[in-house]
Amino acid sequence: MSKRLESLIERVSTWPQEAQEEAARLLEQVERQFAETIDPQFSPAEVELLRIKIDESLAAPGPDVSLDEAFARIRELHAKRVAESDA
Repeated sequence: MSKRLESLIERVSTWPQEAQEEAARLLEQVERQFAETIDPQFSPAEVELLRIKIDESLAAPGPDVSLDEAFARIRELHAKRVAESDA
């Protein structure tokens, strides 16, 4: 994560709740647009499911995972799903 984004996210925590919600909504919109460009084989429903799973993972205690590791795991799960559907 860039230092600029890190700094902004830290400042967001001091904003009023309504402004924090708006910031979250905007970031989720960017995330959806970005996710659609990662792998066009993912359907919108799969992208939404991935977002939910990522949110759950972030909320759960556990080891930190880099973005590269997360995407590698997502690609692995997707490849498994494709292989199972082809079988």
